[in-house]
Amino acid sequence: MKLALARMVPRDRGHIVNIASQAGKFGAPGGATYSATKHAVVGLTEAVRGEIRLMGAHIDLSYVMPYVVNTELGSGLGSARGFHNLEPSEVADAIVQALQHQIVEVWVPKSAKRTYQVGTLLPRTLSEGLGRVMKADRVLADADATVRRDYELRAAHSEPGLPPASEQEQPQITQAAGD
Repeated sequence: MKLALARMVPRDRGHIVNIASQAGKFGAPGGATYSATKHAVVGLTEAVRGEIRLMGAHIDLSYVMPYVVNTELGSGLGSARGFHNLEPSEVADAIVQALQHQIVEVWVPKSAKRTYQVGTLLPRTLSEGLGRVMKADRVLADADATVRRDYELRAAHSEPGLPPASEQEQPQITQAAGD
């Protein structure tokens, strides 16, 4: 973002789109670290938007909060009632719409925003109960470790540009003499 803003501020135009998650608006059981990083993306974007506004610059910032997307990252995750896993094209379409209409908070699907808003109006016990009824609290907690194995192994040792696990050579395990 710093690199992009360094070019956008002198031009006094641009639009930055940060990808977060709906886990960026609530703590997802089974995904504490993931939720924390997505909360950070939301907070960072909001803070920088305020800084840009105080500067008087005309740069837009958006953050995208998709539900589970049918990608390697989303493989093996649970599902919430009333939501379907998204195709990457659905997220791409929402990003295009955000760019066209300067939408800051991009919920994918859009209906998730209403669910979130209703939850924030309810007392905490009712909001958490709604999450349990919808099984939203199980999406990350019930992840199928077998299905996610290749992704988790690759992510644990990832470097930029690392190919998917299916394209990587598997390391050979050798035993030292005397073992």
